[in-house]
Amino acid sequence: MKKIENKLFLVFVALIIVFISSICISCNKKNVLNIVPTDRFSEETVFNDANLLQSYVYNAYNGLRAFTYPCIGGYDGLTDIMLWNRNSISFMGNAYYGFPNYVEGNITPDNVGDMADWSGYYANIAKVNDYFENIKNSTIDTSQLKSMNGEMRFIRAWIYFDLIRLYGGVPLITHTFSIADTSALKVGRSTYDEVANFVVSESNLAIKELANTPIVMGKINATAAKALKARMLLYMASPLNNPGNDIAKWTAAETATMDVLNSGKSLAVDYTKIPFKTSYQSGEIILARTYTFTTRIGYALNWYLWPGGAFGSQIIIPTQKFAEMFEMNDGKKITDPASGYDPQNFGANRDPRFNKNIMYPGSGPFNFKYDDGTQETRYQESYESITDPDGVKWNTEPLVNPNFTTRGGGVGHFGYTTGYNFGKDGFTYFDHVFSWPGKDALTRYQCLKYMDFNNVRFSQTDDVTEIQLLFRITEFYLNMAEIKIALGDEAGAKVYLNQIRSRAGMPNLISSGNQLVDDYRNERAIELNMEDHRFFDILRWKIAPETIGQQVEGIVGSLMDWSVLTHQLTEPGGAFGKLSFTFGPIAGQYTRKWDDKFYLLPIPSSEINRSGGKLIQNPGY
Repeated sequence: MKKIENKLFLVFVALIIVFISSICISCNKKNVLNIVPTDRFSEETVFNDANLLQSYVYNAYNGLRAFTYPCIGGYDGLTDIMLWNRNSISFMGNAYYGFPNYVEGNITPDNVGDMADWSGYYANIAKVNDYFENIKNSTIDTSQLKSMNGEMRFIRAWIYFDLIRLYGGVPLITHTFSIADTSALKVGRSTYDEVANFVVSESNLAIKELANTPIVMGKINATAAKALKARMLLYMASPLNNPGNDIAKWTAAETATMDVLNSGKSLAVDYTKIPFKTSYQSGEIILARTYTFTTRIGYALNWYLWPGGAFGSQIIIPTQKFAEMFEMNDGKKITDPASGYDPQNFGANRDPRFNKNIMYPGSGPFNFKYDDGTQETRYQESYESITDPDGVKWNTEPLVNPNFTTRGGGVGHFGYTTGYNFGKDGFTYFDHVFSWPGKDALTRYQCLKYMDFNNVRFSQTDDVTEIQLLFRITEFYLNMAEIKIALGDEAGAKVYLNQIRSRAGMPNLISSGNQLVDDYRNERAIELNMEDHRFFDILRWKIAPETIGQQVEGIVGSLMDWSVLTHQLTEPGGAFGKLSFTFGPIAGQYTRKWDDKFYLLPIPSSEINRSGGKLIQNPGY
């Protein structure tokens, strides 16, 4: 009887080899690619051929959930700093990946599959279990197996880490079973601590097994295993999982985090020069996944984030709260009366990270490439045609945008003549294929962090440069600051926080007590946005009512006065008038309702039924 875990990819393992390029791994490609073509390899062949087995291992990397799932930015779109852009998601024809059900308080055991793929997690765990059972009789030299063992051990540990931060305790399965053995499905839940300790112990083994693995972009290495262990221990020490505030858990996290910080990685010197792409300063990366033409992790981030236009997806967008988290460049908060903050010129004199992370009406100019390959310099143009200060309505004839002085001067698309359309409510400057600039972004803010305007929005032939981060060293500076605060060492915490702020060009923090906690959490949100942290941070800190549970605000009006030009027609980006803004709750978002049971997702009812009732549902569902 075949095991459940004997995957179909063993039947078509030749196709698996293509995955090698997806993670930019330097290996003996010549030998791999010279294998005589065939449509089938036996399990025995795969587990006794080092090249085929390494391909098997690389295929298992797909078990590392990319942060494009359940949507770009991971679960950040459920939080207070990012919003899944309902206007753009709707045209994709998907089910919003569970977003409305969660934020509206309607998540149940029957619809949770839209948010987290329980069966997919266990299918990938099964691949790893199958690997460890089959290598027992492998003829491959143990020196070659050692690194692969570490990679597979890391993958299984990562999946269990991801599972328990969503569901709490889950079944801990480390062996295979046959389809005929229905009793094997009747497995109950291990406790949170049991699974978490398994993650830690497997990480420890992986650290040893990967000790001599070279550091190559995309390949699991010993420092990545140290990072997983340290992150797991931080989660174990956090309020959600450590209600009694056991200090021993914080000290364990401190030791493991210091091990990561001593691994040879370092903060990039200049934050503003970090593009979060493959040219990213490599000293900061611990583990990241990349894209190539031959195989992609979903679509390229440009496609997910491109500021539309008609088909710029802009699936996830910043909120007003996120925009307001950035201080002035002198360290004053924008709420400080002495800060000089001007809400009508909110991009001026801000933390340098503001204009590297957020695009907003009037920001730029940006040099970007259209889908047809042509390039142009443009501003973000999400605004309405307006009534000027003298009461003249500029959305009636004549329309005097100096870029288009005659009606119908543009190219027609989808029934629109574009030479005279403006802003959010029209196809602004829609004179190139699928062009710019912010139409239908509910908050009118857009993400810049991963954007690559030197590449087109979407292409099947051009490789994109963005990466999907799993670990970078900045996280562990922040983690250590959190640990130091928990251990009562505020001075030590500020040492780590201020190194991050200094490289961003920001002054040192001098706060203490509850204000220091708030400043730390604010700094973490800014630095790690769209890296799959904010949602889980909110859960482990137990601060969801004031974050996930609150309605989102944004820019509700951006009015352009063309009678006062801030940039002339001959300047880069063309003419641009003076904008004025209004802010508030945005229309079209889902009504948010929080219940503390949502700190854990419900286990799918299908899995509880399959277990014969052995699986006990999370409280409240």
